[in-house]
Amino acid sequence: MGRIKYGSIEADVNWQWPTREIFESWKCDFFKLEETKFFDIYLVGGFLEKMNGKREHTQDVDIILTKNENRAQIKKLIHEGTKLGIEKYNVFFDILWFDNLLFYSELKRDEVVQTRIYLLSDRWIIDGELKKQYHNAIQVEEDLWQMQTEYPTEKQLQLINSGYMFSNPVLLSENN
Repeated sequence: MGRIKYGSIEADVNWQWPTREIFESWKCDFFKLEETKFFDIYLVGGFLEKMNGKREHTQDVDIILTKNENRAQIKKLIHEGTKLGIEKYNVFFDILWFDNLLFYSELKRDEVVQTRIYLLSDRWIIDGELKKQYHNAIQVEEDLWQMQTEYPTEKQLQLINSGYMFSNPVLLSENN
């Protein structure tokens, strides 16, 4: 059992490893939110790599929202989707909005892309301890922070340069 504070979300959580079953249940609940119809919503990151047999474990599920730039709708989906994952499924769903979705398999060697991101908070606090802090994030309103970042990250670039082929983002819908 652990306690998380992420933006206005505060909860005691019995953390679970994300599984296909948890992901499918969360996705079913998430797509009940009216705002989902205004976005392209992608599964990316470690959980996608796990689903494709390229990884054994991952601690969270990475979700990227794109297209729509309505901040109220972005904020609602990021907050409600993250809260749903934490409180109902005991899994951290890391939901971000990107102005530019990257397909690493299509990047030219050493190509770097600037991306504007919205996220719920600039920090995660677990059991009273600061676990992650984004120093370049700027608060634009309660539960919505913005930052400019470069992709691929150093870690991703090392993997790409070693020959690793990342899975392309998967566009999600209620039916897939």
